Amino acid sequence: MPRDTSSGPFIHPQGAPRGILSYYVLHRISIKPAHGYELLQEIETKTKGAWSPGAGSIYPLLKKLASQGYIKSATAKKGIASEYHPYHITRKGIKYVEEIKQRFAEAGLKWGSMRQIFIEFLGPEQSERFLVDGCREQFITWEEMLESNLDKLSKEQVEYILREHIMLSERHLEWTKRKIEQLKGRTLSSLEVS
Repeated sequence: MPRDTSSGPFIHPQGAPRGILSYYVLHRISIKPAHGYELLQEIETKTKGAWSPGAGSIYPLLKKLASQGYIKSATAKKGIASEYHPYHITRKGIKYVEEIKQRFAEAGLKWGSMRQIFIEFLGPEQSERFLVDGCREQFITWEEMLESNLDKLSKEQVEYILREHIMLSERHLEWTKRKIEQLKGRTLSSLEVS
């Protein structure tokens, strides 16, 4: 049977989904001014090397975002290459970043709704790593998100989030304990038959 080479960019991604670089760059610059090289280094570090856009992607993007009025470059100094001038967010850029955040919140919910379909693509050999690594990464993401938003949330909001987390963690723990007991019972039953 001939090998199908038309799998497209989804099956063999080149890094991150199309368009996410511009969204991330705007978001990051809205937090703190940055230059292109700094952004490239941060992306590679934060994604543990899974996404490593090149200079040929970032510098044209910065120029495009500046020409659209979302960011602006600091005044150039003689003898310093323009790549090292930090970019700052503009009012137009701040407004657009808020729109992007709403889009990502909606996209996250949609992707979450598709998890049953995604799970069907994983076979037994991929499931172990996906479940163990996914659970670990999900907690790390949850923890980082809460920590980075602590100063922006009210005491009541933080308390609600933590109580919900406790409830879900206890539910998860109880389910896990039941599955371990079922597994032990299944193992003992199969040994008795032999």
